[in-house]
Formats: sequence, structure tokens, C-alpha cells
Amino acid sequence: MRKLALLLAAVLCFAAVPRADAQSGVASNTATVSLTANVSETITVSATPASITFNLSGQASSPITITSTYNVNNTRLNFVVDAYFASTTALSNSGPVITTSQIFGSMNGGPATACNGGGDLGPVQLTNACPRSPRSLNGVFSGSFTDSLVLSIPGLGSMTPGNYTGSILIVAEAF
Repeated sequence: MRKLALLLAAVLCFAAVPRADAQSGVASNTATVSLTANVSETITVSATPASITFNLSGQASSPITITSTYNVNNTRLNFVVDAYFASTTALSNSGPVITTSQIFGSMNGGPATACNGGGDLGPVQLTNACPRSPRSLNGVFSGSFTDSLVLSIPGLGSMTPGNYTGSILIVAEAF
């Protein structure tokens, strides 16, 4: 009987000792970490091919495909692509020149008009501009557009022979 009493006393002692997993823990203070993500407005343009040539009838070897990608604030309502020349001389040849009024452009199948027009690009007034491609963003503030610009030089075959060179600039704006 004594063994049974000792066994019972041992069981009661262990039952009275609280188990570690039932005890209350101790927690630390709470640390706060500020998070910031800055996303800037971006617009990029690319144009292919990198160069074009004109045949004697004044037609360009291919259209210029312009791809614009944008991520802008929701305050921007409109988007425009402009192609323009840095001066009234579009192409030059060690003397003779082809002016912007002699180069015609058609944007996205629209009418071909001389590339000597103006365009408002934010605070800068563009001159020597080809027809532009304006559009509404319609509440879509991130995406891309593809435009096609076809250039021509009517009367090229009657101009002074030579190797004329120049470049056209392409820019996009959301406003």
C-alpha cells in the first residue's frame, strides 16, 4: 500500500506543476517600418526603321512605325505624337537643300501635308512639324500606341542631283 501511496503522491505532484506550453509568454514592443514606392510618370518612343531612303518619285522606302509607351498621372487627358525637323532645312547636300515645306507626311493614313506646320508640345512650340497623332487617353493612364508616318518628297527627281541627308525627330506628350 505504501508503494501505491507514493505513486499517487508523485502523480499529484506532477499534476500540480504547470506545463511550459500553458504558460503566458512575454512579447516585445511593436516596431513600425514606413514603406514608400515612388513611381514617376514616363513616356518613351521608338521608331523603326532607323533610316529610310527616297526613290526618284519621292516615295519613302517604308513607313516609319512609331511605338509610344506611357504611364502617366490620372490628370492627363490627351496624348499626342509629333514628328518634326530641327530647322527649315530637312535634308542638305553640300549646297542645295530640301526644306520642310518640300517634305510631306501622312500620319496613320491621314492626308499628306507639308512638314512645315506648328505644334504645341507643352511649353515648347514646335515648328517644321509633320501632321500629328492626337488622341484622348479615355481614362487609360498606362499603355502603348502605335502610329505610322509615311513621308514623301514630291518633285524629288527634278532637284539638283546629290546625296541629301537629314533626320526627323519624334516626340510624344501627355497633357
